[in-house]
Amino acid sequence: MSDEAIPEPDRIEGAPHPRDTQRLFGQDAAEAAFLEAFATGRLHHGWLVTGPRGVGKATLVWRIARFLLAGEPAGSAGLFGAPPPPATLDIGADHPVARRVAALSESRLCLIRRGWDDKASRLKTQITVDEVRRLAGFFGLSSADGGRRVVIVDAADDMNTSAANALLKLLEEPPKGATLLLVSHQPSRLLPTIRSRCRELRCSPLGADDMGRALAAPGLRHRAMPPRLPNCRRARSAKRYGWCRPTVWRSIPRSSGFSPPCPGWTGRARWRWPNARPGAARKTSST
Repeated sequence: MSDEAIPEPDRIEGAPHPRDTQRLFGQDAAEAAFLEAFATGRLHHGWLVTGPRGVGKATLVWRIARFLLAGEPAGSAGLFGAPPPPATLDIGADHPVARRVAALSESRLCLIRRGWDDKASRLKTQITVDEVRRLAGFFGLSSADGGRRVVIVDAADDMNTSAANALLKLLEEPPKGATLLLVSHQPSRLLPTIRSRCRELRCSPLGADDMGRALAAPGLRHRAMPPRLPNCRRARSAKRYGWCRPTVWRSIPRSSGFSPPCPGWTGRARWRWPNARPGAARKTSST
């Protein structure tokens, strides 16, 4: 199968890939925490970006990668002294680094994700150790900007045991100038030693305003969202939990006139509480 026909495991259908998304909504606190560490010279070599699915963790990781590869090292002084500390992670789409990152041709960036199984003609269910071992050759190449390299693992939850142990060795003895960015939906599934060697960036669920702006961003294919949600218990729960769970979207009845931005929404799914365990039935009192 050609590279163009292979599906990307870190891309959601109906939405642009996170590397092509320039704006991030609702995660100002996480961005500020990273910028503070960068400006003060306390940039950790391992970052674990956690939070619920669909809140922008991968978008934040790609923004950090472009920022690190396009910017100057913190504290570097030029002819007129050190520049002011950066206030944003924004890098213009026309920047050479942004163009190379979008085309996956940036030599200082390595992406670790689930690979393609040629025998089964489908994506692998796990990140194997062979994918992580590619980092040995990646860090063995020379770099033209003082050795800065960025590795993205999306998602770290998909690593099998051998891959996790191989990545752990890299976190224990990181190469000079290396920054590893790990996306994790469920950090409890990772090895405790991996979590302890990374600094965590927590992405919080999106609020109503941030979700509205994100859904209005170009590149999304969804139904138009009305200005207000219907005033019902299920709609209020959808707003409370960040509108990130398809089960919450499907729970809102069609009779309310609400059209959620969820491709394939049928409105026939039965209501399930967002914090309930999968398959768990609600208890009912018997008379």
